[in-house]
Amino acid sequence: MKALPTRVAALFTLVLIFMFFIFPAFKVFHDSGAGMLDSKFFYTPDQAFETLKMLGSTGRSSYYFVAGIVDMIYLLIYGRLFNLLISVLAVKSIRLSHLSWVPSILDFFENLITLTMLGMYPSFNRIIAATGGVINGLKWLAAASVVLIIIALIIRTLINRFSDKKQAKQNP
Repeated sequence: MKALPTRVAALFTLVLIFMFFIFPAFKVFHDSGAGMLDSKFFYTPDQAFETLKMLGSTGRSSYYFVAGIVDMIYLLIYGRLFNLLISVLAVKSIRLSHLSWVPSILDFFENLITLTMLGMYPSFNRIIAATGGVINGLKWLAAASVVLIIIALIIRTLINRFSDKKQAKQNP
């Protein structure tokens, strides 16, 4: 049980490293003004095409690497962090534990669609782009839901511990 806080801290640290160092290291997104499709919320086909166009060929090559490798590693890390936190906080709820992987699964499919669009460029399929935009939005909604579940479970755990300590003082 002692290794658990270490694993949570390590995964949380890796998530922060990806968010604040690894993804920003790909300056082409900032320099082009395009940003990553992953960071948008329910992007449209027009936004997807404009993003790919603004990136230029070098940016699209970088994006291919980011979506195909970097973000695939990242989704495993944050997915495991969510899973570990929910597994610990909701010990008896296998459903909640499985739910923790939904944002990562959606992110995986979003990455596949992004890779498809990058591989097709300059050709463009609006249906593929629209599907990517919907999956993107669902990913963000799922991630927010999982974070809210984790926060609720933390609050519940703290209330239960406070209540248990209060009862222990009243019934020595």
